[in-house]
Amino acid sequence: MLNLLRKTNIDFVDFRRKGFIISVALIILCVVIIVIQGGVNYGLDFTGGSFIEVHFDEEVEISDLRIVISEIGLGDAVIQRVREADYNYIIRTRMTEYEGKGIGSVLYGLLNQKYSDIGMRVEREEMVGPVISRGLQAKALLVVFLGIIIILVYVSIRFTYRFGIASVIALIHDVLITIGILSLVRAEFSTASIAALLTIIGYSINDSIVLSDRVRDNIKRERGRLSFPEIINVSVNQNLTRTIITSLTTLFVLLALYFWGGRVIKDFTLTLVVGVIVGTYSSIVIVAGFVVEWERRLPVYSHKRKR
Repeated sequence: MLNLLRKTNIDFVDFRRKGFIISVALIILCVVIIVIQGGVNYGLDFTGGSFIEVHFDEEVEISDLRIVISEIGLGDAVIQRVREADYNYIIRTRMTEYEGKGIGSVLYGLLNQKYSDIGMRVEREEMVGPVISRGLQAKALLVVFLGIIIILVYVSIRFTYRFGIASVIALIHDVLITIGILSLVRAEFSTASIAALLTIIGYSINDSIVLSDRVRDNIKRERGRLSFPEIINVSVNQNLTRTIITSLTTLFVLLALYFWGGRVIKDFTLTLVVGVIVGTYSSIVIVAGFVVEWERRLPVYSHKRKR
């Protein structure tokens, strides 16, 4: 691998307790944010309802638009101006039909009549029924849970149960903080967000597996010469260049997608950006620190310096 960094000797193990405090504080803050916000901003995939994006040939005041759609009982709908497009507006509502007709066609007829002098068209319409949305919520939770359990079993068998449990703790840490940040910025949480979270889990566990593999090799090679914390430190530093290069190149692509990829994938990309940053941190600080702390309290290895 291209060695962009000189050989480092950073004491990550010594930083572990401060890292634990930072992580616990972030998780508590994220939970508080989610509670204050009343949960994450679920998309229509999970809540059920209709999503309509309309385009006008001239600017329309949101307050006037709300008055118009109140005629069909949509006064409490969420109306947002699309910044990336001229005179586009998004209307979100839990209604899927009005007087037996699809809400999209009803809205089109109403708005076309009211704004016939400036012209309008429906750019996009999506509809999800409440039964489907409830099923998606349950399946999404099940998928994330099964993914974490399978990873725990795999890492425990290939390495040790300590690294397996440490890796799972890091994954839960990554997911909670990512969801908290998404809730803070009110990013839409949809099925695409679940796919992004699963991608984050895979990305984070890859770093943990590489670290575990390096620790296993160093234990065989340095047994009796270095203490266990020293072996962990050496292993993390040996992987540091790889971790930084992988994370930066991934972030470059994700940031390009976030700024120039369009609004449709913006929340999906934001989830990945946050997850890559948090996952890189957790694989270095949380996994390594947790295993060292466990070994310090319940020693299994007997690594002593040679006299």
